[in-house]
Amino acid sequence: MLLAPQLFHVGEFAYVHLLLGGGAGFEQTNRDGTGELTAGAKAPQRFTYGPQAGAEADFFLGNRVSLVATATKGYLFNNPLIDQWPGLACGITFADYNE
Repeated sequence: MLLAPQLFHVGEFAYVHLLLGGGAGFEQTNRDGTGELTAGAKAPQRFTYGPQAGAEADFFLGNRVSLVATATKGYLFNNPLIDQWPGLACGITFADYNE
């Protein structure tokens, strides 16, 4: 993520952030004639890139434990098979403060 400004918070319990960023990758298929080109691929290798945006919410259950929920949406240019994707994730974070 490149940018994650806070949108709002509910007391000290919940914080919601906007997620803005981008992604890039390099893909190579059919290396040394060992496979087939992916359906829709025009070349055995390509560079893909694109933006993504989403939101993340942290729900604090105490000083050390929080639940995190994230939702993102992205778009990849130069890739006909995976041109957009939704992303959903959740988890638990634990902070161990050694003083």
